[in-house]
Amino acid sequence: GYTIPLVELKGNGKGKVYIKLIVDTLGYPKCARILKSNNQLLNEDALKRVNKLCYIPATKQGIKVPQSLIVVLYSKGVLE
Repeated sequence: GYTIPLVELKGNGKGKVYIKLIVDTLGYPKCARILKSNNQLLNEDALKRVNKLCYIPATKQGIKVPQSLIVVLYSKGVLE
């Protein structure tokens, strides 16, 4: 998956949020959902952030295709 390190999320406490989404052929995120989170207070901000990003679409034989992607967002100070 694609990792966005050191993204400070709004909410209380530290945590890590894994989000699965589909990147469409134009690079826009679709169907984002939380896969795993160790701090529920960060989930809303994490979803907002991944939905605001524009991604590079996957290609297959030179043609842009939708692709499933997992994004990991960290709250401040969580990296191990």
